[in-house]
Amino acid sequence: MRNRLKTARLAKKLRQKDVAEKLGMKTASYSNWESGFANIPQAKIPLICQILQINEDWLRTGQGEMSNASRQETPSPYEIARELGCGDGAAQIFARYCELPATQKAAFEALVNNLFAAKQVSANFNPQTIKINGDNNNATIN
Repeated sequence: MRNRLKTARLAKKLRQKDVAEKLGMKTASYSNWESGFANIPQAKIPLICQILQINEDWLRTGQGEMSNASRQETPSPYEIARELGCGDGAAQIFARYCELPATQKAAFEALVNNLFAAKQVSANFNPQTIKINGDNNNATIN
């Protein structure tokens, strides 16, 4: 079962940490399941299957299809952010971010990194005094 668990996680392009957080547990404990150092509690199997969108029979026995046919659609970035506990505004920002071309994502990331760096440097940081200059590909903070 541990190999199927790992296969399902990798198929969803998730890290062990991602699955562990969704299960409400430590990454090391989850890692022990995949490595075979600990058995997967039977009570956790339905939740694992829901998170990974896999067939419970397949996880338990290896029989049947891996994918759970009951949910074929992929959740939107907005839905993912909400499932992770983000508020509506943060979920909308994340969804819009996911739609950006790579160059605009890089510019946004640079802007956010500069914003946090500016906050750490200045004890008198006032977000209302920040002016953003530049186009979508080259944003700076003054």
